[in-house]
Amino acid sequence: MASYAAIASLVELLNDILHRSRDPNLLHETHKTTLTSLLQKSILLFELLQDYSSKGDQIADRLERRIRVAAYKAQDILESQIIEQIDAKSGFTTKNRCEEDDELQKVGQEVDSIAEDVKAIKESQAREDLHADYVSSEQKLETGKNTMVGFEDYLNAVRAEVCGESTQLQGISIAGITKIDELPEEENDTMGDSEEKDENEVETEETFALYEQLKKMLETGDDKLKKEVEEMEKRLRKKAEIEKKRRRRREELEKKRRRKETALKVQIYKYLTGQKFFVVIDDVWNKKVWDDLKHIFPSENTGSRILLTTRLKNVAEYPDIPNFLHEMHSLSPESSWDLLRRKVFGEGDCPLELVNTGRSIASRCGGLPLALVVIAGILSGDTTPGNWEKIARNVDSVLSKDDERVLDILSLSYNHLPSRLKACFLLMGSFPEDYEISIPKLIRLWIAEGFLKSANGAKSLEKVGEEYLDDLVKRSLVMVMKRSANGQFKTCVLHDRLRDLCQQKGASECFFHDKDRTNSSGVEKARRVILDPHSPIMPWEHDDGRYVRSVCWFCKTTDSNVHGLDWSRVKLLRILDVADIETPVAPLTVSWMLHLKYLALRLATRKKRSLPPSISKFQNLQTINIHAPQSASVSLPSEIWTMTQLRHVIIDRVTLPPAPSRGDIPLQKLEHLQTLETVENFEFTNEATRMIPNIRKLKLSCRGAEASGIWKQYCLENLVSLLRLEKLNIVFDAAHSSYIDSFQSSFVFPQNLTKLSLQGCRLPWEELTTVGSLKLLEVLRLRKDALVGEEWEPKDDQFLKLRFLLMESLDLVQWKADRDHFPRLEHLRIMECSELEEIPLNFGDIPTLKSIKVQFSQRAGNSAIEILNDQRSYDNNKLQVDVRD
Repeated sequence: MASYAAIASLVELLNDILHRSRDPNLLHETHKTTLTSLLQKSILLFELLQDYSSKGDQIADRLERRIRVAAYKAQDILESQIIEQIDAKSGFTTKNRCEEDDELQKVGQEVDSIAEDVKAIKESQAREDLHADYVSSEQKLETGKNTMVGFEDYLNAVRAEVCGESTQLQGISIAGITKIDELPEEENDTMGDSEEKDENEVETEETFALYEQLKKMLETGDDKLKKEVEEMEKRLRKKAEIEKKRRRRREELEKKRRRKETALKVQIYKYLTGQKFFVVIDDVWNKKVWDDLKHIFPSENTGSRILLTTRLKNVAEYPDIPNFLHEMHSLSPESSWDLLRRKVFGEGDCPLELVNTGRSIASRCGGLPLALVVIAGILSGDTTPGNWEKIARNVDSVLSKDDERVLDILSLSYNHLPSRLKACFLLMGSFPEDYEISIPKLIRLWIAEGFLKSANGAKSLEKVGEEYLDDLVKRSLVMVMKRSANGQFKTCVLHDRLRDLCQQKGASECFFHDKDRTNSSGVEKARRVILDPHSPIMPWEHDDGRYVRSVCWFCKTTDSNVHGLDWSRVKLLRILDVADIETPVAPLTVSWMLHLKYLALRLATRKKRSLPPSISKFQNLQTINIHAPQSASVSLPSEIWTMTQLRHVIIDRVTLPPAPSRGDIPLQKLEHLQTLETVENFEFTNEATRMIPNIRKLKLSCRGAEASGIWKQYCLENLVSLLRLEKLNIVFDAAHSSYIDSFQSSFVFPQNLTKLSLQGCRLPWEELTTVGSLKLLEVLRLRKDALVGEEWEPKDDQFLKLRFLLMESLDLVQWKADRDHFPRLEHLRIMECSELEEIPLNFGDIPTLKSIKVQFSQRAGNSAIEILNDQRSYDNNKLQVDVRD
């Protein structure tokens, strides 16, 4: 929803100017008052839109356009001031500022009016949503026979639950992808009488407001004008009375409907009492539906069943009767072809000359049944090889042209999203097709855009972003591709059809500019620009580019014209992401990118680079992500300690200046900083740890003569004071491989660690008791020379939450452990531990263990196979073992 994004951007801009601007010329007292008022009104509208879902009708489209126009107008006024100040290096005249203040006050009035309209629509939706959820009008595709393909296991599981022996009332929920072979009817005109009347009510209120303004102006004036105002007052009063009667009539009808509904429920309950029934509640979008229906089902021991289908996992999990949940997934390539073949030829055979082409077409549909069904409808019209080959070459365009039925279906899921999720979802459409999106990166972009909000600061914005993504996954709109060692989402992708939906919506709502799509409106210009190597010119080549707020270049290439881009034309960038192409560090020297929040670069040089002190002018910068060739490192200036809005500093190899001591520069903690990696040879003095109190992820590399001295040399004992640290990665690079007896009392870690990785520390195995005592530790990686010694005997009551354990390139021989030492272990990885005699055999009895993977560790691999065979003899088919030499 571009309107939500627009108002979010305005709120961010106003906050930047009012609370983070260093330029006093922007904020004389009158101007500050105007901006403060506009900020308060914009925040109110922003909060109203959080859980607002538009229906995609004309009323919603008009409202959303009003929001965009108002928000963009305010941004343009404010940022034009900034541009002029940058160019002229001087303030503005009083006349110009007064005119601009007047315009901003008008925007504030419009924002007020929009907020009232949103309130009215939300109230109307609250009355209508429950009834709307009962209605599902669909029609079957004529082509082929309705059939179940690729979900036989699901069918058998559901059948087993429906026909099970339990006499209790039981619910069976099916959540996931769109139906296999059904498409909805074309949407009817949703602008019914009630919506028209709601619009009239809003219009009446606006007219009264205009009337009251006119009345105040007529303290003196001629009689004729006063008489006209009195006539206007009579007409308005009469219209108000009519609206009041209509409202009262609607309320009476609503009460009557509720009485009939209650009587019907009682009738159904009486009818079902004592009966054995099977009820299907199809395509449920809202938990309220179950809350409203559950009382009509008698909870007797008759063996009755209720089957509920939904695209939302949280709805599927909601029924408070014994509930059995099935999550649907995309079809496999073989099942995709089976469905396509059956829809085209029914029970007949596919001609041999079409089989290979048909399989290719099926594989291009990404396992989405709906796409396969739509394509089948096209293929069945002409079964000549030439036509099929043509469609195989143009599957994507064919799907998008087929009466837009695919996108209409998928739009149902989009329309039911609250505004806060619509904006986040649309942004995902800017990534290339089949692009595996890094979830941490995605959330950082959401934060930079201003899409995320934490109520009262109770959660970090990153945590809110994780919850938003989880919601999109549960709605079957996003597919998770990889998970981290402790099960958290790591990467995701959009199905091609869903990406098409994002791009269609994004272009029509002026959300982002794409060279292959044009905006439907010439009045508004898209703020986000997505580039690729084939872009002939930049979108801002023919104007000043002041409307561009975000530039993203996702396609890896060495043949690009990014080096020649004129960055002076896009002075108001908030997001610059060119991490997929090698580029000089030039954009960092541009001091006028005052509103830059997200910067991602990939350096072309292999030499050590020092970022200029002018980077401190990016006072709004939240994320700085720099990739460099392996031998290159990046040195940051001391001014980095003044950049208080930093949240994530991610550089392959970074040299930090010493933390300032009191008196050097004005000290202000980097309260928002959460990620810092990979820091080389940095001393974590008391001053340094005080500067980063909320760091959550830290990766560091320390070089020294001997491992025994590195810990104290870099003051690593002070890491224990980082109370919010969750992920820690330490690499020691010692010139001499000496054995360490002990770090003694200095070897301690923050107690909130959930992930720890050690390399080169050369500790004796006895020291690992310090690690084992970490009560929240879930992931432990022990890489080359992290520990030394031939024997490890863990202590009791340690590693109580450990889920993932990696041992790599260690000289361990005997591992004297049993299942009780790792009670929650799920994944065990052993790499290049050639001396390890065996994995303790009773590890197979750990109830949570899912996988063992062994590489280049022959004896350990043999014991892993023995564990697998033993577990198979007990019918444990869940454990997976992978052994490679």
